[in-house]
Amino acid sequence: MLVKDVMIKDLSLLTPLALDEDFTRVRSIFRSTRFISWIPVIGEGNFLAGIIKRDCVSVRLNPELKTVIQVPEYLLRGDDSIEKLLEVLTQNREDNLLVTNHEFKLIGFVSRRQTWVQKFIEVRELIPYDNVFDALYDAILILDRDGRVIYGNNSYTRVVGVSIGKILGKHIKQIEPSDQILTQVLRTGIPSVNTLVHINSLNIDIFATVTPILKGGEIFGVISSFRNYYERTHLNTVLPNGEEHSSVEYPLNFFDGLIGRGRALKNMLTLAEKASKTDLPILIIGESGVGKEIVAKSIHGASGRSGRPMLSVNCAAIPDTLLESELFGYMEGSFTGARKEGRVGKFQMADRGTLFLDEVGEMSAAMQAKLLRVIQDLEIHPLGTNKIIKVNVRLICATNKELENLIKIGQFRSDLYYRLNVIPIHVPPLRKRREDIPLLVEHFLEKHCRTQKKQTVTISNRSMDLLMDYDWPGNVRELENAIEYALVNVESNVILPEHLPSHISYLPSKKILGFDSPYEGGETLSECLESVERKAIQRSLLSTQNNKSQAMKILGISRRTFYSKLKKYGFDH
Repeated sequence: MLVKDVMIKDLSLLTPLALDEDFTRVRSIFRSTRFISWIPVIGEGNFLAGIIKRDCVSVRLNPELKTVIQVPEYLLRGDDSIEKLLEVLTQNREDNLLVTNHEFKLIGFVSRRQTWVQKFIEVRELIPYDNVFDALYDAILILDRDGRVIYGNNSYTRVVGVSIGKILGKHIKQIEPSDQILTQVLRTGIPSVNTLVHINSLNIDIFATVTPILKGGEIFGVISSFRNYYERTHLNTVLPNGEEHSSVEYPLNFFDGLIGRGRALKNMLTLAEKASKTDLPILIIGESGVGKEIVAKSIHGASGRSGRPMLSVNCAAIPDTLLESELFGYMEGSFTGARKEGRVGKFQMADRGTLFLDEVGEMSAAMQAKLLRVIQDLEIHPLGTNKIIKVNVRLICATNKELENLIKIGQFRSDLYYRLNVIPIHVPPLRKRREDIPLLVEHFLEKHCRTQKKQTVTISNRSMDLLMDYDWPGNVRELENAIEYALVNVESNVILPEHLPSHISYLPSKKILGFDSPYEGGETLSECLESVERKAIQRSLLSTQNNKSQAMKILGISRRTFYSKLKKYGFDH
């Protein structure tokens, strides 16, 4: 590849001067900017006569421009190689390098900021069809081996609303600090296909497919294609008569993210699917880790509002003083520290879409009153203004608390509760749908074998018995963490009990104790009693969050005996 293939041709950016230019204009150009170290001087026929440097302005031996021009030694020719360009950029500190043809005619320049183009060239040699990418409907983003953006097609701006020019040359972590999928594929070389990803910085969901760019087994970068979640599920197709027809491009089951076939889960999914066909408020109730937000996203995706955004707000994670501005927005100068241009609130941003309020039970009484007013009037008042903004938002709330109990002690408004609890959906904890554990284990094994670049790993019957007997206070999230932990520990292709987290591997199986099947021998009575004792101690520690004083009170034993048992069964570390 040649220099002329990558140079910038807009010469107006360099403010070229004519050979007979008045010297006063030179001084004015240098005064107007601190970033220009020299200016090209052009003779007749657009031929390069030389350059005038900033330090020459102070010489002033002659007011005529042509007496102070200098021709640089490091001019580039359009037919020079990229290697020559990089060599000159490395050896010189100038911001811009002039490029001429063989007749010494100025044809463009190359900026030092284009050094990332070298990596782009490496990748383009492997994927030479960047002009074709611009014709694709899906957004295309290419990173080099260091994780910097080197290419984006025209659809990128349409999908994410950010100009590709603003991110070229930047590391993906500067653009999206929470990114995992791109850097993961870049690190492991394992493709990720059709993965639902939430971009925190833009608050949008996308379906992304990320593939490594390989040459001779070496990872040169990654190429990702993605489409907005709502565009993928509901596209507007223009018919020949000019009318628009809303259709589903891919036959998706929006509730596939909730894995299981037990009766408890099926009953919940049946109600959730029915609720998705309405615009009524929904209250999702369940313990931490059961997947309440997945249920909310599934309901939104299956609803008639899926073509509009679903925004999420964690009411427990935002201080009460900021939650109001987060939900309703504010005008310029509303409070100290407010952004100069103001801010649009989540209610207004989610107009005609869905707003998901997680941990709604953590709201203060004042915020509860303001939320109730919005639900009743369907309008918001941004902070710092009397302006009324009408909103059309479907509200889905979630909580891991018993709101009825909070009402009794005066911590939650009963009128708000009845507004939110129109369709209550209870997500069952994992201990109440144990029949789904094998399916979840299989799913997580497949998922994390792929991400950890492992061959297929199975789980032993003894290990599965332990997983089935454990009560899972952290629910599905804790189960997934346990599988990830086991995959890190296992060296063969079978997960054994010793590969599981210690608080699970110490747990005696009901089948081994003979609770679910006739006793067939193999253990003495003393050994069975020790197994039950170990389980009782382990559960007491879990229920008290490892508070040993409370655990020994629950067990009804002395401190000396308790600590002796801890040491005996390995719980003293």
